[in-house]
Amino acid sequence: TIRPPLRPTAGAPAARIRTSNAFGSEPLEIVSSYLGLRDSGATVRRGTNRELGFGGRRSISIPAGASAVSDPVALRIAAGTDLLASIAVRGTPSAVTGHLRPKDWSWLSAPGDFGATEDAGAFPTRVPHWFFVDTLVGEDQANAGTVAFLGDSITDSGAEPRGGYQGWVDFLAQRVAAKPGMAPLGLANLGISGNRITAQRPGAGENALARFDRDIATLPGVHTLVLFEGINDIYGTPIGAEALIQAHAQLALRARLRGLRVIGATLLPT
Repeated sequence: TIRPPLRPTAGAPAARIRTSNAFGSEPLEIVSSYLGLRDSGATVRRGTNRELGFGGRRSISIPAGASAVSDPVALRIAAGTDLLASIAVRGTPSAVTGHLRPKDWSWLSAPGDFGATEDAGAFPTRVPHWFFVDTLVGEDQANAGTVAFLGDSITDSGAEPRGGYQGWVDFLAQRVAAKPGMAPLGLANLGISGNRITAQRPGAGENALARFDRDIATLPGVHTLVLFEGINDIYGTPIGAEALIQAHAQLALRARLRGLRVIGATLLPT
């Protein structure tokens, strides 16, 4: 059983998650899934752990390259209040979908389904990675939709100090949540350290052109894309200015064809 943390950027009285097998080479067998408020570390706040279903069933097989969206559960969440998901997987997947340098730790149990266990004792192993769960969706609340942030390590802002959530998107989320009278606004951080727009880099995810449809177009309520990427293409590919400009234009065009507003961020000086 894997227990990764989730931090919502907006409040809601109910929530659901999306579990991904995007990079799996075989079906991912989910035995059970739970979502609860975090107490500390791997401990779920007593009495808040909710079992998630998939079309009313507790288990699901997710084909290689696919994802599964859970049913919603009644669980009042607040912006900036941490949650813990618990995903029990059957067997040992040969390829695992995850995030390499996340903002927080995940915890692993001994073999078995420990999703219903709120105590941290069943999760003795702490790892600096996130696995499988790639989206948290708030439900049953009037809201202002979702803004997606596509970028590299500057946007990702993972690694140390883990659990600090000190990236610029995190601070923006705090400012948005504290603004009086504003409807809840979801901020989806899609930054990957080392990511490039046009080229692949081991451990840094698919290039932005390749991952656009999966990572952005499928987000619930997304209406705006903030594009803050390209420095790794300049440093490491290398790529000419015309080709990089063309790639940026392609991302913007594909976003606009889906009705998204596009905001281009200026690359930082080095």
